Amino acid sequence: MIERDATFRLTCPGCGEPRALRAPGATGDGSVHAAPLPACAGCGAEQSHEDGVLILDAEPGVGEWPGEVVARVAEVEEQHWWHASRNRVLGTVLRRAARERTLETLVELGCGTGFVLRHFEQWGLQVAGLDMDRAALAVARRRVGGPLIRSGRLAIPLADPVDVVAVIDVLEHNPEVPLLAACRDALRPGGLLLLSVPAQPWLWSLEDVMSGHQRRYTRRTLKAAVEASGFRMLRQVPFHLAVTPLAWRAAHRPLPDPLPTPAEYFGTTLRAPSSRGHALATAALRLEAAIGSVVPLPFASHLAALAERT
Repeated sequence: MIERDATFRLTCPGCGEPRALRAPGATGDGSVHAAPLPACAGCGAEQSHEDGVLILDAEPGVGEWPGEVVARVAEVEEQHWWHASRNRVLGTVLRRAARERTLETLVELGCGTGFVLRHFEQWGLQVAGLDMDRAALAVARRRVGGPLIRSGRLAIPLADPVDVVAVIDVLEHNPEVPLLAACRDALRPGGLLLLSVPAQPWLWSLEDVMSGHQRRYTRRTLKAAVEASGFRMLRQVPFHLAVTPLAWRAAHRPLPDPLPTPAEYFGTTLRAPSSRGHALATAALRLEAAIGSVVPLPFASHLAALAERT
């Protein structure tokens, strides 16, 4: 069951005092802005807003993309079968859990441009997002009504535990132990960790290098990392088997020398498919999902997972 009546509170980075993150409000042009955060009653600290995003700190974080790449990603997401298919898979995984428990709040660590976060907000969940990339958060602000926080720390600075923490194609960029510890700290007992990661180390390619990945996962390595951090793995779902041959072909191309910059690489590879290609890929992946609901897929280029905080 999904309910929507929760309010997020920020933990003051100076003294730990909680402050309510007020609901965003509509502007005259139809966009959404964040309401000002009052000064901390405990220490008087103030945090600024930029484009409706709360700026919590100036820590650099890991793997920030150039602004031109962010703009391209945001454009392609709305038109590409890959992103829509991933949202469907994540929704299916979480919806099954929602039948058995009440879910009200979801925070996404590494929310990027808000494409996934919007999907869950449209469900009716109360959502909040954190990311280190201001350009991506500016896009997310136009997509999402919930609070958005800019921070480079591997932490979720909310005063109250939430029902779901989503980490979507982020774990592979970061040290596992501190990131998963931050997720566990933010969850209520029995709360859910929703993950998506690139799978199969033998699919490692230039795409991984340009994306700043540190690793690809198998079911075994993902389960080991998650359960070592105080979670119980509930479900792992391989997805995008239908397009794994494309990833295999990319993995067998030699890396260029010299390597392109991420802006150069994604400037040429990030593009929307043709309408025919989009329709064919969407149909193939819907069929894959239907088969996978009956017979578990042996592997695929990506893994979705759901784990419970113990």
